[in-house]
Amino acid sequence: MGGNGQEMLAPAIRKHLNMQMITTRIVTPRLLLRDWVEEDALSVLAIFGNEEVVRWTGAVPIPDVAHARQWVGMSNHYQAQHGVQEWAVVERASGEVVGACGLGYFDGQLELGLAYHFAPKVWGMGYATEAVTACLLYAWQAGYPAVVALTDGHNEASQHVLERCGFTRTGMVRIEDGGEAVRYVATPVEA
Repeated sequence: MGGNGQEMLAPAIRKHLNMQMITTRIVTPRLLLRDWVEEDALSVLAIFGNEEVVRWTGAVPIPDVAHARQWVGMSNHYQAQHGVQEWAVVERASGEVVGACGLGYFDGQLELGLAYHFAPKVWGMGYATEAVTACLLYAWQAGYPAVVALTDGHNEASQHVLERCGFTRTGMVRIEDGGEAVRYVATPVEA
């Protein structure tokens, strides 16, 4: 048997071996936070291409599927470098990617940060609070001493999510694009 042995396998098994592996990161009662896969490009476009979603971030909406695929690749490269990323948030009941939430070094900050973005159709369902709480638990279990979150001063919904999840407002900071953001910090609660 020459080569890698795959030629001896049934086509369905060969196809499975060639699929990109999904690494599950976090499971909550209603959500699954996992690494992105190329097949998520349409979901990335639906979320990050939506002006309502990105209006508070200062980012330009992702314009097309090709850019969404690039975003997936860059996110997974970031994961490989840093061990964290803004993971795909999958609604467990439907299997649909409804958002992104995770950890990283965002907006030029040197401290571990939190970011989240959700499709408007799931706003108000508590998914952001559930995903943020799960990411904080992940950070504490990994031994991080604090997590920072930045939000636009006018984004009251985001501020409420952070406060519900135990973040404390610490002031204003200047971010990469020259603007300002409200800075929040969360630290582990001693049992």
